[in-house]
Amino acid sequence: MRAFEKKSFFFLAVIFAVSCQLEVPIKEMARAKKTITRAYEVKADRYDPENLKKAEAKLFESHDNLKEDKADPAKTSANEAYMAASEAVKKSLPLLARDTLEQARTIHVRAVNFNAEKYAPAELAAGGALIQEADSLNTEKKYWDSYLKSIAAIDTLNTAISAAEEAASALEVTIGKLKAERDDLERQDARQSAAKELTSAGTALIAAEEALKNDMIKDSEQNVDIAVQYLKAAKIKIAVLGAREKIALLRGSIEKLKNERGSDFAPEEINSALGSLNEAESLLDQEKNEDALVKITDAENHYLAALLKTEKGMAEDRIKNAEALLQKVLTADTKMLYRQETDNSAALIQEAKDQFAAQAYRESSAKAGEAEKILNSLNFSVGREYGAQPVQPDQAVQQEDNVTYYVVRLNVKDRDCLWKIAQRLYNNARMWPVIYVANKDQIKDPDLIFPGQRFRIPPLPESKPAGAPDGEKKEEPAPEPAATKPDDTQTAPAQEADQGAGTE
Repeated sequence: MRAFEKKSFFFLAVIFAVSCQLEVPIKEMARAKKTITRAYEVKADRYDPENLKKAEAKLFESHDNLKEDKADPAKTSANEAYMAASEAVKKSLPLLARDTLEQARTIHVRAVNFNAEKYAPAELAAGGALIQEADSLNTEKKYWDSYLKSIAAIDTLNTAISAAEEAASALEVTIGKLKAERDDLERQDARQSAAKELTSAGTALIAAEEALKNDMIKDSEQNVDIAVQYLKAAKIKIAVLGAREKIALLRGSIEKLKNERGSDFAPEEINSALGSLNEAESLLDQEKNEDALVKITDAENHYLAALLKTEKGMAEDRIKNAEALLQKVLTADTKMLYRQETDNSAALIQEAKDQFAAQAYRESSAKAGEAEKILNSLNFSVGREYGAQPVQPDQAVQQEDNVTYYVVRLNVKDRDCLWKIAQRLYNNARMWPVIYVANKDQIKDPDLIFPGQRFRIPPLPESKPAGAPDGEKKEEPAPEPAATKPDDTQTAPAQEADQGAGTE
């Protein structure tokens, strides 16, 4: 078209130059040029190129006739150019209106597939309305107006698609996360209790990916929703499989806590936890699995709250008890023989208080317990040192239900270890393994025993000499002295307190 316009400008200049000498058909030539321009607007170069080329050739012919001073032939050629251009417009315009309307409809479908109804509802609705108007105008043979409406519809729908395209990127990320979640659930599902649901979720995610590649955002989102539902069902199945086991474990933990003074410190929380577990079992029986899992979670939360309150209460009690013991030992130890031990105990109590303030109740209780062990041993040692009864009546050797127990002492002058205890109670230091075996739950290493530990002392088995009659006992060998060897040559369990069996 640009070449035609340049040539037209040149020939108009020629017309102007010769118009003073000839009767130039300016009107006819201008009409032909205008109609040819119109033919280009309705895409005649696509729909009727033959008539368009003919129109252009005839107009150029008219110009050539003018250059040769042939006015009448020039007029004739201009009229023929107009007629050919008019025919091109007449043939092309309906086709242009039809094709543009179809293009608008195609873009509308694309916008729907992009789920523009969700992300750009106003633009989608406006584009649809413009298509309807274009269709009506096309039916009325108002082809140009139909074409313009279709163009407006295309612009509006492309705006809707642009808005929806932003969601496509987010959807791609969502699909990736769901695939990772599905793979994780598959690893958790060792018993394949949710194999069907996980397979269906995987199929839906593959379909979602494929739809996304083809710009079918709506279909992709629908498949993502399907995958989410299957994954939800899989989670419930996997969780429910162990729900009853979890209920049993929680009940056991709650009963243990009750026995550890939980009923004293957190009775309401414990009752609430048990109530939630009862409801969970009932819901499982009714196959209301999702509701049951919620109740199990409630029970866990109540149990944790009870555990925290119990740990707090026990820590508080232990700190108070340790402080009371410390005060009694300090009052009794008038010569300050155990100053280092009481200072250590006071430091442990302070650490327990600091941990308590930081809400680290378990650690606080442990520190206070360490102080209690030391102070209980000091309690015995103070009474022995001053020739009086201990502050607490516990003696190192105790009898209870016909069973002998020994409480490990803290004594700087005569520190305890397993071989000394065996020598004292069995009159034979070599019998220390009997005590060790009977108290392995407390003694992790026979070199390491601690003040305040309470050991069960089993009786030695009786033995008879060969050929002795029933009831005749074999004489015990003479006991070895307690200090047969120097301390630095004793066997491991016979080492002194600085190896863990005594006061320091």
